[in-house]
Amino acid sequence: MAVYSTGEQLVLRVGTFEVRWPDSELKVRRSTVFAHVKRFRVYRSERLVLSFVYPFLDWDAFPDNGDLLTYAEHITKTANRTMRTILRLKVISTGLDPMSERYVEEVAAALHEADRRTGKEP
Repeated sequence: MAVYSTGEQLVLRVGTFEVRWPDSELKVRRSTVFAHVKRFRVYRSERLVLSFVYPFLDWDAFPDNGDLLTYAEHITKTANRTMRTILRLKVISTGLDPMSERYVEEVAAALHEADRRTGKEP
């Protein structure tokens, strides 16, 4: 299982299954089946294209601390989040020192570009 960016697309791969964003028809949803079991689903235009259950322990107090599937659901909720992730990961992949001023400038520029592409005001 992997979530990664090609530089222009965000890719979710589970086994041989693969989807790519930006694609306004794709939706990712997680739900609780029962205690410590989640269901992960991917829909394309309301049609279910992937579904599976997996064990998950929600023991952490912070909602942003989860597994890869939590992350996938979060970053694909809106077109803006998806584009921001694609372009931010593109900057990260350059190998720039994350403590450098140039890195900060590049990430800021990437986020601004994502906002521009998705019509969101910064």
